[in-house]
Amino acid sequence: MNTRGVNSKERAIGAGSQWARFVDGYLPIVIVLTICLATWLVAMVIVGRTTHTRNVEKLELRAIEIRDRLEDRIADYTTGMELLRGFMGASELVTAEEWERLYTSSDFDGHYPGVWGFSYVKRVPVSETDSFLQEMESIGYGDFSIRPHWNTDLQDEDLDQFIIQYHSTSKTNKKLIGVDVGRNEQNREVYERSLELGRMCMSKPIQLMQQSPGERSLILVLPIYDGVEQTPVVEMRRALHEGWIAVPLNIHELFTQELGDLEGQFLIELSSKDEGAGTTVIYSNMGDGKRDGMHAVLETRLIDAAFLLEVSPRVQSSVWLSSRASVAVLIAGGLLSALITTITWSLTRTRRKAVELARDMTSSIRQSERRQRVLALQATSANKAKSDFLANMSHEIRTPMTAILGYADMLDDLVREQQQGEEYCEAVHSIQRSGKHLMMIINDVLDLSKIESGKFSIDRSMCDIIDTIREVYTTMRMNAYRKGLDLSVEFDTAFPSQVVTDAYRVRQVLINLVGNAIKFTEKGSVRIVLSDDGENLRVSVIDTGVGIERESLGQLFNPFEQLDNSSNRSHEGTGLGLTISQHLAQLLDGRIDVESDPGDGSTFTLVLPRECVDGVALVNSLNSVEDEQLSQTRVAHRSTNQGVVLLAEDGADNQRLIAHMLRKGGYEIEIASNGQEAVNRYIGNKDRFDL
Repeated sequence: MNTRGVNSKERAIGAGSQWARFVDGYLPIVIVLTICLATWLVAMVIVGRTTHTRNVEKLELRAIEIRDRLEDRIADYTTGMELLRGFMGASELVTAEEWERLYTSSDFDGHYPGVWGFSYVKRVPVSETDSFLQEMESIGYGDFSIRPHWNTDLQDEDLDQFIIQYHSTSKTNKKLIGVDVGRNEQNREVYERSLELGRMCMSKPIQLMQQSPGERSLILVLPIYDGVEQTPVVEMRRALHEGWIAVPLNIHELFTQELGDLEGQFLIELSSKDEGAGTTVIYSNMGDGKRDGMHAVLETRLIDAAFLLEVSPRVQSSVWLSSRASVAVLIAGGLLSALITTITWSLTRTRRKAVELARDMTSSIRQSERRQRVLALQATSANKAKSDFLANMSHEIRTPMTAILGYADMLDDLVREQQQGEEYCEAVHSIQRSGKHLMMIINDVLDLSKIESGKFSIDRSMCDIIDTIREVYTTMRMNAYRKGLDLSVEFDTAFPSQVVTDAYRVRQVLINLVGNAIKFTEKGSVRIVLSDDGENLRVSVIDTGVGIERESLGQLFNPFEQLDNSSNRSHEGTGLGLTISQHLAQLLDGRIDVESDPGDGSTFTLVLPRECVDGVALVNSLNSVEDEQLSQTRVAHRSTNQGVVLLAEDGADNQRLIAHMLRKGGYEIEIASNGQEAVNRYIGNKDRFDL
């Protein structure tokens, strides 16, 4: 029997079943393991990048710290140079003994480490060489002679000589006294530049006589003029110029002194940046090693020169092990991958369980991603909506509300002029009251939103606080009169007339406190009492109203709070006034205190710091506050033409409202719908318009 074909078929079936068993038993494990490893790797990359970014930011902060230390030290050198310039300018002829005594007694070397010493460089024209030598002999330098610079590269004999006349103390000055530093081109450049500009300058990198070949240093140069510090005219500066205070920097000692432990922790390199000559290394402890690791480069300026400061850690730690987060992800990722793989292997014993598990995991992941996307979109949308609301609410709501209130006032005038019935008057007054109440709510909500978002600003300046209190009194007196209440201003002590604060915000707080006192007082009085205890100013608003329960005092300054009793519920309000007032008081470095007993009234006290200038006037009364006639003064129509007004306004409602007010005042008005139209109309007939 020929069984060759049957055997081949059986082998094919066996191979197919083994592949199927592999797919059912191991493929899900391989897939899950691959996903875990990939996720683990992505997480490690993200954490590694985050750690690297954080380390670079820390390194940049270190670079800024090093830069700041260098700037502070150079500022110290500047102080020393200014001292010596004043010393040289105070005497017509400074002797060697006087220089030595000042330098030693002031301990320049101890107070200003990191320099080769302080020098006075005299500018001596060639024609005055002999007289200069005689002068040096007269001040104590009997063996003085003019010596060439060790690196002379300027041979012009007619050039002015820049001679070191004094340098540090007698112990360190022998090699430098008498050297003509102007014979070196790099030296001469910084001295000439300082003379031309009339201020301190810093040289380009230059090798000093004290340094080894290849080393570079910097020189600070401050010009000295005869009798003046500086003049704006270059020719006058040259005519009055006498010399310079010069300080060569010992860069290695400067970094050692200023950086201390930082030099041991970091590799630091300071290079001079010159557009024409590129960069020149001035200081480096990096050696010749590569700078492939993490480093920070900071561009900075010292005096008038540009520099590059490069900083890198001496030990380049691995981002995988340099933070707790990376170590945690490394360990947790490995354990989690092993755990998930083990669980998957256990759950894939049968094909059905493996399929169900895969579907559940896929569905859960997708749902989680969808939820995250939805939440992210919602958060973004909410933030944008809030920002748009705060940005647009002021204009979009206040503008029409202003128009509504304006037209209500105009309608009130028309009703009174035409002697309409009381029903018309009451309807107009209802519109006015409702509009003003709505405007108050809008203002309160906007103020609270700005305060909570940190966008609320305080404008501190010297202001007349008595005028502010007088304005509050004048503004609120009508409200008190309508309720039959007595509103008064009293002085417990003399009160300063002017303080440093924000008068507008003080007025806003007091208007709210006095308004509340009038609102919740049915009979009696409201008193504004002023006192000064030497440290704080107190403005107390005392009423004879219903008072507040003690357990309710803690809720007064919560937003949208309305105290739960029938008296308070009968009054309009947003519950934001006291909240905003307390926030404003705190922004003014003060506070609002409250004392109250049910049936005995309440006392709200605005406490402000007493910030006054010396000799400020103290007052004991509101001299200009007298009883005035409590009536409304209205502008009557004028029959005469007061002038022609050209109005540019793009809103139709505002056009009608403003036009009504101006015509009522006796003016003729022409309206342009935009600024360009107004300009064109004015240019076409300049003599027609008065405003």
